[in-house]
Amino acid sequence: MQLSGVDVQNSMLQLFRDSGVVEGDELPLARLEQLWSQTALRRSDLLDGLVRLAAGGLIVLEDDNGDTRVVLTEAGAVATRALVDQRKASWNQHLQADLLPALRCRLTPEREGRGGRRSYELATSSAGEISWPRH
Repeated sequence: MQLSGVDVQNSMLQLFRDSGVVEGDELPLARLEQLWSQTALRRSDLLDGLVRLAAGGLIVLEDDNGDTRVVLTEAGAVATRALVDQRKASWNQHLQADLLPALRCRLTPEREGRGGRRSYELATSSAGEISWPRH
């Protein structure tokens, strides 16, 4: 099992929800990167999530003199609320309790001038597909 693009998208929406971001709120990209670094997900997942959310009209990326800000749209606010409405447990609980334990995270150490890298692989071959409502 691997995390799908929808899993990454839902993880990002959960970060918005946990941070109290509502429709029209601006979240500096630097702050979003800080919040994302506290998850067990890769930086490339953050970039994938931003692209997916922007393409789906759930966020708008704005530039304010070189300071990128992420703005949650009305559709994004609806999707964020739906994460909790569809299931009693929050998406973050689902991610931490169901998805990530089935994956083994491998870290490649940092090298001079280069950052480390995080990759995922299936921890056990018996892990099945975990159902979660897809948007």
